[in-house]
Amino acid sequence: MAHLRELEERWDCRIVYFSQDAIAPQAARNLSHKLKAAGTSLRWASDMRPEPGLTPEYCRELKDGGALSIALGIESGSPRVLELIHKGVSVQDMQTAVKNLAAAGIAVEAMCFTDFPSESAGEAEATLAFIASQRKQISLFICGRFGLSRGARAARFPADYGIAKIWRLDGDELGTGLFYEECVPSKSDLERQKIDQAIDRLSTGWWLHAYPWAGALSTAHTLFWYARCGTDVFRRHADTPRRMAVKHPSPVRSARFDVQRMMRVAAGREAEIWHRLIYEDKAVSSRLYHRYSNAYPPQLPKINKRQPARPRHTAKRPGRS
Repeated sequence: MAHLRELEERWDCRIVYFSQDAIAPQAARNLSHKLKAAGTSLRWASDMRPEPGLTPEYCRELKDGGALSIALGIESGSPRVLELIHKGVSVQDMQTAVKNLAAAGIAVEAMCFTDFPSESAGEAEATLAFIASQRKQISLFICGRFGLSRGARAARFPADYGIAKIWRLDGDELGTGLFYEECVPSKSDLERQKIDQAIDRLSTGWWLHAYPWAGALSTAHTLFWYARCGTDVFRRHADTPRRMAVKHPSPVRSARFDVQRMMRVAAGREAEIWHRLIYEDKAVSSRLYHRYSNAYPPQLPKINKRQPARPRHTAKRPGRS
């Protein structure tokens, strides 16, 4: 509390984010009580587990003590996957936690992933269905792909999770990544593609802003938007990009590059390169990366034959005509 008061008085700090994997419920309650008793206007955010203890009364205590946003580790909407990862909470527990936090006026951010070892396409869809069913209570969500890490139970007992082998990449000096192959592939490439498309469709229900990342979970600008415009701001403005495009159409009539297409091409090539590095070479280096990237043909600007070529101008050096 002394540290928080110093931040508030010295720097006029009004919002604090506690960067912690999961703040303990009792610690969050104690913090809220002390902030309320101090009469401070400081507001805070952090990560929590969707515990059964997040009752309506508890969530109101957090709100009264300055809680602005809570990011919940939902992980999956599949009961079997939740049991596999030893989550310790049920789908119903998570639904109740989301409901109670939102009802108290706290922004709820849901953190999920797909592609846990042995997860089927239907189980991945259950995670997206969970988000869709709670859409009116969820302020933002993220759904990434599972990544294996050292020390995780799935890494220590791979056979229990249908993992055939695990490897690191040669050249990864810090040992930041573990990669694995399943004994039996749980999804086809087509199923993974459909899941990615479903995530894209689901995300259109929220407004995601470009830099400085308003709309990204647990970032400063997202918290500023919650504080100023309400916990549902990113849902309310989901159609902002479309409305702005209609109201203020781009003045560009003829561009030399189709930027959107080039972004798709670049993303596809990047995925192909990393697939070869991880699953074929099992090694990473700038030499290998550039060997593969340089093999792609360059993307050249298109030529618009309807318009005459414009003369090129060069800047004049000082003292010369």
